[in-house]
Amino acid sequence: MAVPDFQSMMLPLLHLAQDGVEHDVDSAVDHIAAHFNLTPAERDDALPSGTNRLENRVGWCRTHLKHAGLIEYVKRGIFKITARGQEVLAKNPKGINLKFLDQFPEHFKWFHQAKSKAGPPKYARGTNVCASNGSERKIGRRLARAHQSDEPLPFRATGCGPSSSHGLRRIAGGSRDGYAEIERRGH
Repeated sequence: MAVPDFQSMMLPLLHLAQDGVEHDVDSAVDHIAAHFNLTPAERDDALPSGTNRLENRVGWCRTHLKHAGLIEYVKRGIFKITARGQEVLAKNPKGINLKFLDQFPEHFKWFHQAKSKAGPPKYARGTNVCASNGSERKIGRRLARAHQSDEPLPFRATGCGPSSSHGLRRIAGGSRDGYAEIERRGH
């Protein structure tokens, strides 16, 4: 069996927390692995980014349950069930998925937040923005090309982590946690 999708993990994770005590992420990962009878190879499976697939999916599961108000984060990496989570389990649901969680306004608002239809933002001269998610890959490729040639950039990096060269390498490598503050130059 492959690592199940994060929605399949929601009910088993809530059952783990049913005892009302605090649980850490490691115990959640172990519980899910045992529940789905995952092999050591499946437990160690990695995403293309190198992140552990099981830990990633348990993380998304926890995030959605938190935004629905079924669990709460007590502190970093520690969670416990809420009264709402206990109420849900008392109804003995056959499963929990995104559609189920949308009955809770907090989850619906968080998950379906309005997307701007205005298109990409227009940056005035000197406006600082922070690249995130896929944007840094585009910026990183452009910075890497510019470093190898004299190609002018429509922006300039003004801050890229602890040191400029380290930060630029992280961005050029496509790291999702890399960032760069940029200033858009007028054309």
